Amino acid sequence: MFIIHQPLSENHTQDLELPTEKTELQKTAFDRIIISIDDFIIFLQDLYLPTDAILVPPEGGWPDITKETWSSFGKSDEVIEVLRHLTYVKPYRTSDPYEFITGGGLYDFRNPNRVKEATRGDGRFIAFMTEIPDRPAPPYVVGILRGSGSCPVRLLDCRNGLVYGEGTHEGGWSEGVRRPVEDYFALLKERFRNMQLLPQGRYNVSEEGNSFETIRRPLKEIYKRHGWPDNYRRDECVAEVAEFGKASNIVRLQDEYLRSLTPRVG
Repeated sequence: MFIIHQPLSENHTQDLELPTEKTELQKTAFDRIIISIDDFIIFLQDLYLPTDAILVPPEGGWPDITKETWSSFGKSDEVIEVLRHLTYVKPYRTSDPYEFITGGGLYDFRNPNRVKEATRGDGRFIAFMTEIPDRPAPPYVVGILRGSGSCPVRLLDCRNGLVYGEGTHEGGWSEGVRRPVEDYFALLKERFRNMQLLPQGRYNVSEEGNSFETIRRPLKEIYKRHGWPDNYRRDECVAEVAEFGKASNIVRLQDEYLRSLTPRVG
């Protein structure tokens, strides 16, 4: 059962100096973030995430994530409050997260290793891992999605409820492409619905334009055959996609694609 927080008032995104006591505006940013991420995780659960991978915070939030124990992280109170109340997704394997975007899943701040790093004073290492190396984000901004290779960092502004598509730099930092958090995750959902993004195996996601067409074509057919997105038969589809996504099958399809590009002689 997901803990869904109701928003307290209309959405706003203006920048404010932070008082000791949270304003209604800042509470609203918190609620918008929690609701948007919870809603997206539920969407991915309906699509492919196993229920036992979803980690819902206890009432009051994750007890090991507090502003006192995470003081070395260098983040503001509203960042710690968001991380304390987020729903997380347990990795498929130690180094393989269930992906939200190609190459990247939600960073798991609840992970015991991250908690140990923060509480023993290595919090800046966590920021290094989740943001852009040597380009720290402001205290009210935290990295939430970080993939490998070409997958860019996604940064969450916990003061205003915004997602930045690029990195930041203190002292004239570049905000990059930014969207309200609810718009960002709504856009991601739409990309899954129209099959620009699709789970390709047990935990990874492929993207239109970044995957071999020989793989994307049969993958789309599997989802269509199982009624995606309107009459979706989840369990049957997930089982077939898991089989489809085995390394041997992907290698074979990649080889077929590369052979199709080789000019025939004679």
